[in-house]
Amino acid sequence: MTAERPEALDPEGLTRHLPRHIAVLGLISLLTAMSSAMVYGLLPVFLVKSLGATTASVGFIEGIAEAMMSLARICSGLASDWMGRRKPLVLLGYAVSAVNKVMFPLASTVSMVLAARVIDRIGKGLRDAPRDAFMTDVTPTKIRGSGFGLRLAFYTTGFVIGPLMAMGLMALSGDNFRLVFWAAVIPAALAIVILVFAIKEQVPKKFPRGRFCCDEASSRFLPTPFGGRSRLQACCRWPGSVTRF
Repeated sequence: MTAERPEALDPEGLTRHLPRHIAVLGLISLLTAMSSAMVYGLLPVFLVKSLGATTASVGFIEGIAEAMMSLARICSGLASDWMGRRKPLVLLGYAVSAVNKVMFPLASTVSMVLAARVIDRIGKGLRDAPRDAFMTDVTPTKIRGSGFGLRLAFYTTGFVIGPLMAMGLMALSGDNFRLVFWAAVIPAALAIVILVFAIKEQVPKKFPRGRFCCDEASSRFLPTPFGGRSRLQACCRWPGSVTRF
């Protein structure tokens, strides 16, 4: 006797029931990844060869940019939950990165590249958490992994196509970095247009803007930078299993 294959694991069934928004977000991720890869693949060489930066400066720029992205992710996730909305923050994040792409071909100093890189990573941090939350909201639980996997496949494909396009443009233009950077603005702008018109968010009529909650076990991991209880911990009270602050 053989066990019947569960319907939830049927690949054809998963494909049929994936929401349209997942494919749209996948296309947006592909275009954005293309744009980013066209810039980031050439940026270290551009900094050293064209702007005279040191290799230590390149590492410093990347470290600051990634740190700001992590901070922006935390803030955008909290803001999205508090607002009860996803699309505004997702749109803001993608728009910040898209508009900021113009700074790279205009950059004439290392400090301008630093500012552009930090702003771009802040844009990514702003959109990541609300976008994933939106995908969770619109995708049924049984096929949620397939939805995230599909978007990630689009995203990875963009990071393959982007460097190939950059290599082709560099070969055709005689190593014109700024031309490639200008070309990278095009897919980023297309991603914004698709996001504005193709993604529809169902806005809740009422959303309780309550205080954030944590349980007693989670509150132990809150930071204590000054040796005592932090401000968040000082507001915690444990009347039961939930702490509100």
